[in-house]
Amino acid sequence: MELDELKRAIVAADPAAVLVAPRILRRVLQAQFNVPYLLVHVPHERCYVFDRQVVFQAVEQDELELEPDRLLPPIVILLARPSLEELQTNGREAILSKYWRLLFHAHVHVALQHRQQERELTLNDIHARIEQIGRTEFEEIRSVLQQEKPSTWSSAIFGRTYAQATFRPYTTSRRSISS
Repeated sequence: MELDELKRAIVAADPAAVLVAPRILRRVLQAQFNVPYLLVHVPHERCYVFDRQVVFQAVEQDELELEPDRLLPPIVILLARPSLEELQTNGREAILSKYWRLLFHAHVHVALQHRQQERELTLNDIHARIEQIGRTEFEEIRSVLQQEKPSTWSSAIFGRTYAQATFRPYTTSRRSISS
């Protein structure tokens, strides 16, 4: 699969999504969290949802490699683009599937952030869901994820990530960026 084909498929699936060099995504993450550099791997080093203003405070438009007439919406999804090696060694369907999952992940974040802003999702709601799952099961899930990707996971971050994993089986087959 060629990078330009992947870019076109992603923009067709979601005009808010932009493929960027991993270093660009890290730079915008640094700006978002106001840190001089990232000491650890963050849970969202491959995709993250940003306010457009944050993106343009950290990078110039030409660094995003956007088409000259493309305007970004108020909420932007940055996706770390694959390496040329990844594009060459993985099949088209595998690449599209990976980026569909990343877009889905980002959209769950957008929905959960919206619910938090509207006060429809509180820490109490997250803790109630943890209790519904079971404290032991929750800690086991978190432990496995921390082993796979060590970071500074808070219960709120993990709760949102767990929600994405919970929603994924019900929605990934409904729409694809390859269609």
